[in-house]
Amino acid sequence: MTTLIANPINYKNTTVIHGEYQWTKLYPIEGLTNYQLASTQGTVTTFQISPNVFNLANIKLCGTLALGAQGANNYSFTNVNRFKAINRITVQPQAGRAPFVMDLVNVDRYLDIISRKEFSFSDVQTWDPAQTYANARTGTTFFEGLIPSNFPAATGVRLDNSAMIKPGKESQWVCAGSVNAAEYLDFKIGFDKFVDTILAVNHDLYWNANLTVTIYWNPLNRYTWMSTFATNPTTGAAFLPITAGVAIQNPYLIIPIQDNKIIQKDIKERCMNQGGLTLKIPYIYQQATSINAGGNNFQIYFNSGQGNYLQKIHWTAYPQTPAIPNLTYDKNNLALAKITQYYTQLNGENIQQNIIIPTFADSFLMNRNVLRGSDTLSFNEFLYNWSHVENFCEENYKFLKDLFPEVPKDNLVDGIPMLNQIQYNIVSNSAVNLINVMFSVFLRTLRISGENITLM
Repeated sequence: MTTLIANPINYKNTTVIHGEYQWTKLYPIEGLTNYQLASTQGTVTTFQISPNVFNLANIKLCGTLALGAQGANNYSFTNVNRFKAINRITVQPQAGRAPFVMDLVNVDRYLDIISRKEFSFSDVQTWDPAQTYANARTGTTFFEGLIPSNFPAATGVRLDNSAMIKPGKESQWVCAGSVNAAEYLDFKIGFDKFVDTILAVNHDLYWNANLTVTIYWNPLNRYTWMSTFATNPTTGAAFLPITAGVAIQNPYLIIPIQDNKIIQKDIKERCMNQGGLTLKIPYIYQQATSINAGGNNFQIYFNSGQGNYLQKIHWTAYPQTPAIPNLTYDKNNLALAKITQYYTQLNGENIQQNIIIPTFADSFLMNRNVLRGSDTLSFNEFLYNWSHVENFCEENYKFLKDLFPEVPKDNLVDGIPMLNQIQYNIVSNSAVNLINVMFSVFLRTLRISGENITLM
């Protein structure tokens, strides 16, 4: 039997050890400059972080998205359902000699899928209510990845100009600019927003070599467009004209360097000794394939070379040829306009007993407890932003936290052990030609030692 002692008569002491951080700015190796954006081609920014003890999850990526004037009677629009300006991120210690600890392609699609599910409504409400400005960095707000409610009525519509089901609560989908004017959107994106990657691992680490973070910016046409109507993103929707001012302006990182000498010494010694420091990190693989209208069987194989545990599979479908530029990330399945029915299999066995018809709410109800409290506020919003997730981890982290209060969430080893090859199937029926997009999250073993850095 366990004896519980009430707080008023509990005099037990516990020593707290915590970090003390010194925040520093880091500019790209190319210099503090404007990175010109083209309509169909992105550009690259490289950051090289010198050896030190720091926390990747607390780093902030800052900069400004600058859009040129659109011409008479035209208004600029930006998709703000997560940060669409990045196409790919790579993270590699000791560039060229160590493995990539992150190489995520189609970051824009990944964030587009997971954003409103992975972040809580209460957290998003504390994010800044960003807006565009006529001059860079003269405004008083910045973009953090989602724009919370309490926005102007002009921006209270979805990407296809349909009405929100919970206006005033549902996070913003588009950000509109002024007529025929250059617009600037300041952003400060925390690396912790890149969920289930090394960037979001909340641990102080000592990288005993330069850590190179390379950001591949998205082509402008992927997430911006112009309209002939100030409050309607679809009226006269067309691609933005490319001018000299269209750019990612002056990007930089704000890095928290560990300033507690005792912690610095301890982590450096752990990472520099022969045994090294070993920890589990998430690693994402992306697959995409075109499918035709009608029945489809999307089949993929996973093996132990990809990781130690398979944790999650995210899947959705986008149009192959969007009718208008604001629908590049159109996942609207409210009227079964994309996927009409489906089921999934693991090693030839059905994961669901019955065929799932999205509008029957089966998949929504299966994920109801996880979605409760998230930034997905309704079944309607779930279908409009439709995707399917296969989560092979314990979803009730509060339960695990109660059992193991001293174990950080990042230290939980969970998922399907990759002892043998795994076959995963999505058997579906699509209403139109689509692009199937899937992101698979694995748990891999990172080892940092004085000799080398390995990823298994």
